[in-house]
Formats: sequence, structure tokens, C-alpha cells
Amino acid sequence: EKLQGWLFGVKQNLLKRATGNINFSLSQNEILIAAKQAGTFENSLEMFFATGNLVSNSGLGLMQDKGLTIVPENINRMRYMSHFKAVHRGAFFQEMRTTEARQLLPDAWGFICPVHTPDGAPCGLLNHLTMNCIVTDIVPKDVLKNIPLVLTELGMIPYDEVDNLKLNLKNCYTTMLDGKILGFVAFNAIETFVNNLRSLKINGEKVPNTMEIVLVPLKKTRSQYPGLFLFTGPARMMRPLINVQTSRIELIGTFEQVYLHVCVNSGEFYKGVTTHMELSKTAFMSNLAHLIPMPDCNQSPRNMYQCQMGKQTMGSACHNWDIQAETKLYRLQTPASPFFRPVHYDNIGLDDFPMGTNAIVAVISYTGYDMEDAMIINKCSEERGLAHGSIYKSEFVELDQPNSYFCRDPSQEQLVDKLDTDGLPYVGRKITEGEPLYCFYNSDESRYMVGKFKSKEDCYVNGVRLCGDFNPKRPKTACITYRVPVSNNFFL
Repeated sequence: EKLQGWLFGVKQNLLKRATGNINFSLSQNEILIAAKQAGTFENSLEMFFATGNLVSNSGLGLMQDKGLTIVPENINRMRYMSHFKAVHRGAFFQEMRTTEARQLLPDAWGFICPVHTPDGAPCGLLNHLTMNCIVTDIVPKDVLKNIPLVLTELGMIPYDEVDNLKLNLKNCYTTMLDGKILGFVAFNAIETFVNNLRSLKINGEKVPNTMEIVLVPLKKTRSQYPGLFLFTGPARMMRPLINVQTSRIELIGTFEQVYLHVCVNSGEFYKGVTTHMELSKTAFMSNLAHLIPMPDCNQSPRNMYQCQMGKQTMGSACHNWDIQAETKLYRLQTPASPFFRPVHYDNIGLDDFPMGTNAIVAVISYTGYDMEDAMIINKCSEERGLAHGSIYKSEFVELDQPNSYFCRDPSQEQLVDKLDTDGLPYVGRKITEGEPLYCFYNSDESRYMVGKFKSKEDCYVNGVRLCGDFNPKRPKTACITYRVPVSNNFFL
């Protein structure tokens, strides 16, 4: 929409220049002048990515214009990972009184995790994809062009040749590719046709391995319209299963799964009936649900709570603590590798970004005083750093004028203990509210000015850096990172 508006502005500018000039000729130079006068639309895109708010005259037919983008929070590795597997149904459904939109339907099995959803208002609306679920990409055009030819070789009668062969369509399944009718396959040949097509799909050479093959069988009772439906479009959910006939991994889709017979393990296999088998018993769970130790021994809401609490705990968000410039980061000072962990913990290498502490816990029996979600912490353990953490905050100080620069005022001797000669604080120095944070020379007023520290909590200067680019006219900018020590941080 913004691009269309910009092109319309270029057109108007060209028409305006043409009407006022008799000798006007449309050249590249004239188009460049008109394009410069039309302005740009990158600011709108930057604002959209930064805020998630869509400013549009038409509304683009969307149900909401706010919250369309989110900034991934790097509180810990679990939180960061889950952002890239999250699917939200939309803010509109949050206001509905019916629970229909929040229900997890059977055809979502293996694609949407039944455990990993928050409790409260977004319950059932903010879902997460399972560990092996993928979202399909655009298929190359040359592969798409080849599909009708491959189907004809397998035994499909093309739509154009139906009249010549005088085919009885009542005994045939309609074959459709992405909503377009390609031809027909006879009832008695459909099973062999589909099995051969699946073999080609698994190989992924003649047809894409992300193609969804849905055979809706003809039934005597009322059901979905029978036919062979093929899908190759982007943004479809697919997941890997073992094809029993070929003993190889095949990607299947949501519509396709409904008409397949899938067993969880070999004990549930029925010869001549079962078509596919799960890769593992836990394939229906998300990344975070896989990290719960012995989830089958828990009450089911507890598994849901753990998926949320795991994302809130303090941990090791990154490794470059001294050179990062995030607005806010949390760090557990002495994270530990868990003694008891599921296999998936090691598979994804979560020890590289550890979180939590191994603690010896004494359980009080129910006949004693009920603690009810409380803990008595050993005082010596707390004093020696149990659950001790830090909060890293970064502040960007930008000077107003390009000619201004950071420098310590030589006439104020009291600044020597607080600021270095470059006008910025010493690294490692403790700083409290009201103390000098930086000093700079104001070129407009021709005098030194001192900036004060405004935060109410005491902290330590962790890093000081000057920011800049190759633009000499850009005002000087400094990035100051603070470290706020936090004791008694029981995010366990």
C-alpha cells in the first residue's frame, strides 16, 4: 500500500513537471527528480517493525492493526527459543466470550503442542509448534511445472483428454493441484497411484518433498468431497513421520494426516491398515515441553506451568556480557548444570546457556505446618551466593550538536574521582543517584556541562563505549552499561 502511494506520488510529480514545461521529455533524470520529491516510505516500515502498529488507510483487510510484530526477549535461552516457534491466533479472539477458538482440535495433533500454552487470557490462543514441525517455503517454478507430467506418467488422465477417451467420471477421483483441476484417476488404480506418488515425494527429485497428498475416500455416508488433493503452497505446517511401506521419513501435512493411519510405536502397528509411524513417543511436544523431566508423572496443568516458569527464570542469556548493549539483560551469577535432565536437554546443548541452581530440598510432611509455596533458605547458602544474579542495563547518551564532544571539565577538580579524562565514568566504579555520570563540552554555549545519574538503585559501571559511523556530522553518542547486583533472586 505504501509502495502504491509512493508510485502515485512519483506519477503526480511527473505530470506536474510535464504540464509546466513545453520541452519536457521523460528521461531517467526526470524520474529521479520526481522520485526524490515523492519522499520515502522506509520510515513507515521501520516504525512497523519497531512497534508492530500498522498505519493504513484501507486496513488491508486485517482483523487487527496492533501487535503484528514482537521483539524477541532474551531473558534466557528457553524464552528466546520459544519466540521462533510461537503462533498467535490474533487479539480479536481474546475478546470473544466463547472458548471455541481456544480449543485444541484433534487434527492439530503433532503440529501444535498441547502443553506449551500460557494460562490466563492468552490460553489456547498463543500456541507453539511441536519440535519437529516445519513451515513450508515457496517451491521452485521449474519443479511445479513438472508435477502434471509426473502425474500423467503415474496414470492420471489429463483434463483435456477426458472427452476423447469417453471416460465415466463417476468411477474416478478428481485430481487437484493447489485448487486447479489437472485430471482424473480411476477408483481401482488410486491406491497404487498414491503409493507411487508418495515414493517420488520421499525422494524429492521429481516432486517436492513438502507436497501434501490428501486422498479423501468416497464413502456411502455424508463426508468431505472425495478426490485427490495436492498442495505445494508456502506457509503450511508439516511434520516428519516414518512411512511404513518404504521405511523412510516422509513429511505430512495437517489435512493429509486426517486420512492416514498413524501408530505411535510398533506395538500399535496393524498390517494392511497402518500407513505411518511416529518418530518418537514425545514427537507431539514442543521444544520446552521436551525439557520437563518425567512429564508423564506430573499432573497435566503442572507441565503447562513449567513451560511458562522456565521462560521466566534468570539464566545465561548470552556469552558476550562485556560487549553487548541490550537495554536490559538478566544474569544468574553461578548457574549449574542439572543433575537430573531429559535427553533433549543435551541434544540442544542447553548447558552452553545454563539456568537454575541445584539445591538440596527438605520436604515437610503434611501433618506438620503446611508451607504452601514457601521456602526456608539456608542463611549460609544465601550469603555465599545461592541464586545471586545481576541485571545489566544500557543507556545511550547522545549529544545535541555535532561539534560537541565528551571531555572532563578541567576546572572542576571534584570530577577527577568520578570521571576519566574523556568525560565518561571509570569502568568498575560504583555509582549512586545524583552523582556525575558524564561531562561534555557544549559547542553552542561554549561551556562544559555535567550529566547526573538518575536511577534510584545503586549499580556498577560495567562498560563504556563511544558509538558512531562514517558520518562526520552525526552527534557523538556514548553507550554506558551498568550492572545491578541482585541477591535473594529466587527464580528457581
